[in-house]
Amino acid sequence: LTFSTQKSSTDIIAVDMDDQPFRDGNGRLVFRAGGHGALLENLNDLQGDIIFIKNIDNVVPDHIKGIIHRHKRILGGYLVEIQQEIFDYSERLENGSTEFMNEVLDFCRTRLGTEPPKSIMQTDTSKQRFISRILD
Repeated sequence: LTFSTQKSSTDIIAVDMDDQPFRDGNGRLVFRAGGHGALLENLNDLQGDIIFIKNIDNVVPDHIKGIIHRHKRILGGYLVEIQQEIFDYSERLENGSTEFMNEVLDFCRTRLGTEPPKSIMQTDTSKQRFISRILD
């Protein structure tokens, strides 16, 4: 479990009720935190394949934390399962047969929600390039 705060480099200019830049008593511009999108900078710094995010907007009352925790574990387990399948397919991709390529394309379709374009169905090489791009 780690905590992060937004970097000051992602701050934006504060504005008043008329959308004019807000200034302090000395006439200097006032900056404020840039919002949730600015936290993407923090996410880029993390070393993890799967990251659960909790912020002030999704803190729940104590009486429902149990069900939230349970569903988070289920979701995390499902994501790890899919990740492992991706790793396995990626490892075997280079020497895969036509049947294997079709199996992986079916995985992309059913588990990843990615419909392969008809144009790649002509050759194993084009299938392999498409699959490699999707699994990467």
